[in-house]
Amino acid sequence: ILKRSVKGAPARIAIRGTHHFDDAELADHIAQIMKANHTYWRNPGEPFLVTVLPLKVPPDRFSHGGTGLSDAFAFFVSDNIPMHEIDKTLAHEHVHTWIPRRVGGTTALNNRGDDEPLSYWFSEGFTDFYAWRIGMRSGRTKIDEAVTALNKTLERYAKSPARDVPNADIKNKFWTDPDVRQVPYDRGMLIALTWDDRIRAHTDGKMNLDTIVHEIKKRTAENGDDYPAGDQTLVQTVQELTGLDLTEAHAKHVKKGEHIKLPEDILSACGTINTVVKQKFERGFSGERQDEGYKITGVTVSSAAFKAGLRPGMILDLEQSEGERGNVDIVYRMKVIAPEETTIAFWPRGRESYELQTFIPHADMNRSQRRKCIRQIGGRL
Repeated sequence: ILKRSVKGAPARIAIRGTHHFDDAELADHIAQIMKANHTYWRNPGEPFLVTVLPLKVPPDRFSHGGTGLSDAFAFFVSDNIPMHEIDKTLAHEHVHTWIPRRVGGTTALNNRGDDEPLSYWFSEGFTDFYAWRIGMRSGRTKIDEAVTALNKTLERYAKSPARDVPNADIKNKFWTDPDVRQVPYDRGMLIALTWDDRIRAHTDGKMNLDTIVHEIKKRTAENGDDYPAGDQTLVQTVQELTGLDLTEAHAKHVKKGEHIKLPEDILSACGTINTVVKQKFERGFSGERQDEGYKITGVTVSSAAFKAGLRPGMILDLEQSEGERGNVDIVYRMKVIAPEETTIAFWPRGRESYELQTFIPHADMNRSQRRKCIRQIGGRL
């Protein structure tokens, strides 16, 4: 058990097992995350416990997860996990100290109902956004790391077959459909980014989303359970403080789940948002593993796989086959070993297309430009 002091309060880090990182280094890292969050939310330190337990996984994989409580977090990690993955998870979970409970909570949480996934766009998506923002603001996150994190969100969101699912459907499918489970995280992150930009533009830079959540936090502290839930009062508070009406945006992007498209100049101090049209990934076949190999059980007639000659009943040697699920830019090369040996190659591209947005940072930024970029992502510009 290691102890650190965070803004005058004790933080305890209990680590079991061996890992590729140094225990003291991890404890210092956790303390930095906690200090950055308490500084952003303008709160003194509070006692907090983090437990770190080992997970066993195959050598070519890493895994992590955990459970957050009000003043503690139980963290499970494989011994080969990269530090940036630890950072992302711990930062997210520690931001939950404030979001949603200290910014009004959520409707389902306050009513102790089972509709909690309906508010995940706020409680999880905004938590992702503020973990991203505070990391940059505090200096823990580098510009290239922030760019990579945003682009991963944009790519995952663009490719998701559940991207446009209405919010009402998330409640019923959240625990059974992994694509639906990810949607409120990515949707909420992008909603927070776009609303932050709109508030800043509407007020000529005098206010941003930070202004709103800090005001809701203040009112929640003053009124306790009598204050409306954060996911319900957010739009109202924006209009009250700034005059900007986000009612239509809430209806379109939260309730209906319509596609969120970032403006090209949303992060103009850092770079531009590039939008391209890409064909959707379509593998075009299904199959099952058997003793003799991977047996093709079905092939979509309109697919590139069918046109290349792949047919039900063929047996593949996956060890000698190539392809990357979800990547339309890598050729699938299928090594067929029965009924006769051959190789079948095709591009795994379907007929449908989608828009992919990518954040491209300015090249060769000087020190002044980098500071301005950090300030913009950090909410200080």
